[in-house]
Amino acid sequence: MHVFPQLLLCMLLHPVEHITVPPGFLVEKVIDADAEQGSWVCMDFDSEGRLVIAPERGRLIRVTMTGEAVDAEWIDSPVERAQGLLHHGDSLYCNVNAPLDEGGGLHRLRDLDGDGTFEHHEQLARWDWGGEHGAHAIILSPEEDSLYLVHGNHVRPPENLLETSPLRNWDEDVLLERLWDPRGHAVGRMSPAGYVMETDFDGSSFRLVAGGLRNPYDIAFNHCGELFTYDADMEWDIGTGWYRYPRIVHVVSGGETGWRGGSAKWSDAWPDVNPPVVETDVGSPTGIRFAYDSSFPEPWRSALLVSDWSWGRVLAVHLHQDGAGWKGTVEPFLKGRPFNITDLDVGPDGHLYCITGGRGTSSALYRVRWTGIAPEDDYVVTPPDDGTRVLRLALESWHGDTDPGRLDDLYAAIGHEDRSIRFAARVALERLDPDSWSALALEEEEHRRAIELLVALARTGNEAQRNQVVGRVVDLLGRPVAVGEEIGLLRAAMIAMSRAESVDEKILRRLGERIVIGYPTGMLEVDRLRTTLLVSVDHPDVVPLTLDAMDDTSSHASQLLYALPLRHATNWTELDRERFLEWSKGARRFEGGLSIQGFVEGIAGPVLGDDLPPLPTGTPGMDEPLPSLHAWTMDEIQPHLPRLDEPSRSLDRGRIAYEEARCSLCHRFGTTGGDLGPDLTAASSRFSRHDLLEAILEPSAHITDQYATSRIELVDGSILVGRILERNRDRLRLLVDPYGMEEVVVSTVEIASESPGETSFMPAGLVNGLTLEQILDLLHYIEQEQAP
Repeated sequence: MHVFPQLLLCMLLHPVEHITVPPGFLVEKVIDADAEQGSWVCMDFDSEGRLVIAPERGRLIRVTMTGEAVDAEWIDSPVERAQGLLHHGDSLYCNVNAPLDEGGGLHRLRDLDGDGTFEHHEQLARWDWGGEHGAHAIILSPEEDSLYLVHGNHVRPPENLLETSPLRNWDEDVLLERLWDPRGHAVGRMSPAGYVMETDFDGSSFRLVAGGLRNPYDIAFNHCGELFTYDADMEWDIGTGWYRYPRIVHVVSGGETGWRGGSAKWSDAWPDVNPPVVETDVGSPTGIRFAYDSSFPEPWRSALLVSDWSWGRVLAVHLHQDGAGWKGTVEPFLKGRPFNITDLDVGPDGHLYCITGGRGTSSALYRVRWTGIAPEDDYVVTPPDDGTRVLRLALESWHGDTDPGRLDDLYAAIGHEDRSIRFAARVALERLDPDSWSALALEEEEHRRAIELLVALARTGNEAQRNQVVGRVVDLLGRPVAVGEEIGLLRAAMIAMSRAESVDEKILRRLGERIVIGYPTGMLEVDRLRTTLLVSVDHPDVVPLTLDAMDDTSSHASQLLYALPLRHATNWTELDRERFLEWSKGARRFEGGLSIQGFVEGIAGPVLGDDLPPLPTGTPGMDEPLPSLHAWTMDEIQPHLPRLDEPSRSLDRGRIAYEEARCSLCHRFGTTGGDLGPDLTAASSRFSRHDLLEAILEPSAHITDQYATSRIELVDGSILVGRILERNRDRLRLLVDPYGMEEVVVSTVEIASESPGETSFMPAGLVNGLTLEQILDLLHYIEQEQAP
């Protein structure tokens, strides 16, 4: 046994002052990790009450808390880089997020004789490395007879999927070519995107449960056996009409949340999307846990506790049944600076335990306990049910069933007033041969039922049936329809057109003639679909009418949604182009996430070409050398970090140092700054002072996926290093100089090999022109949540 001496600590713990908590709760630090133990990302209690922790890189650690003593030891096993841990019986399951040749996949360690040593190891399944968007949590099913796993959008599902998987028939369903992220994030990542799957204890096969997620890190079952997760969109998209706030998702059978890469994300208003239970403000989701087993009082005991790494907090989500589904409200529970929380779990003592870490940051184990009177009873609550949830679950039980005898029941349910029931019925219907029910879809008069039937036929039918779907949508739109019904019908047409090889020109002409009437309607969700369809059918009036709509809204996000399809329009007059040029000048001042101006360029560039207005202020380069007084090291500055609390520290001097070190050229802080490096807003919520200093002095020590570079070796022996902006079968587009925005396009036949880059775009030595006092003021300035 290798015991860490520094972890043989006293359990007479002192309160932690940098983490706020509701009255009656106390937060205590159990242990700090040092560099040897790595940066901690997930944990799980075993049956003996011991805590197993997985660092981002490196071996597993077992922490034992006995009385007033804490000790820790390395676990002797080949498993490293796990981002999901689960104890069950004599087994420890580990979901390893690593390249295939380094063990990426599902592993099982077994302690066959109960002596605390894992004598047996086997890899049950393999999947490739997904970076920060890879293999994540594992949890036990409510019946304790299977495992559930959640993966981010950079890992493809395994090949041995069961035919009974409820998530089927997925596709991008994007009618017009999207704009991928202009900064290169998640380029080429396709559906099903992030997903949840179920497997047996031997990992012999996998049942794909739900998808369309981006990068959920954890999943949790509530007391009714319903599954939930916490997912977030890319914050670089903030300010665009397709950005979606972080969300609590009810993970239903066959569920589709609608994340798609770049500008192609689906709307929550579309019938083929599971809308969120509740949205939160901006954050970076990590571990989640229901607090049922805790000693907490209500309302905390029944809450879903969700972690937010970027803002250093835990939110409490209070769920309530809403028909066949769930809705919720959110309130803060914990908030710290720093509190870079990665995972949390309820211990056998009823207290909540949290670990911090991730992206190479400092780690610690905290305990949150209720200091009042603990509840005496076990948590047992049965929510009221009007029968809708029971019906949904019955329909979901048919998601692997191809029995045509279900058709009558499905037909009845697919017109239900509850959206969750309609969704479940449609997923079940898609298991049946569409030839057995296509006539129902094409003859249905009731709009709500017709929408679901037509969506199902668009997703599963043949070429002729997809043409018929579009024609039927045109017919139904000729009658009075409610707003929600029009959205559903237009979406059915969009799916059919995107999946069909071609649609009859007469049908397309009829569609254009129908939906141009009254366009723009002023209702964004309706117009978003109408604009796309009108551009797709090449309607001659779509450009001026859409420009009118853009003039009529002051919302920059709405303007971008209207403008997005116009890059594919062909009927531009000189007057239209002049109007678009004037809009583009204003759009160059739109504020939002780091990618917003890249999207503006992608929208306006194809129309305006060389006339595309420049940014109001160009991004300055790094051409002029910085002064160098001293090559600062961690050892020299770290002992002075406690001096950041001195009253003599100055925000004004810190701001000046921030500019002199040219931080603002590459980093956003609040609403100002560049977009080449990570956003520093609320950096102190996720980075300790040591971590911030290390990121400044040693920028290549830890490079997050979002800013990683690639090393491309060409067949002629030359080497290119940069960030991949675009990749397809024929070429690769690489940003090789972020300061001069120099790009290189390479044909795929020229590429000999590709490997991760080892250096950051951020050069070292940026603070070598500052004095020690200036560096301390700079750190003090960055520690503010927003730029003062």
